[in-house]
Amino acid sequence: MIFQETMINFDVILTALILTSFAGFATTIGAAFAFLTEKPSIRLLALGLGFSAEE
Repeated sequence: MIFQETMINFDVILTALILTSFAGFATTIGAAFAFLTEKPSIRLLALGLGFSAEE
């Protein structure tokens, strides 16, 4: 009985990994808008901030 309580639940770990990866990907998209444009407009910066702040 004690062993069953200490087993790692891999479903929880996989869910956390997927959600963390999604948040990191959204942040990367938002940062890419800011770095890949030569002279970004205010609207483009607002869009990038929206993606990067999605977490």
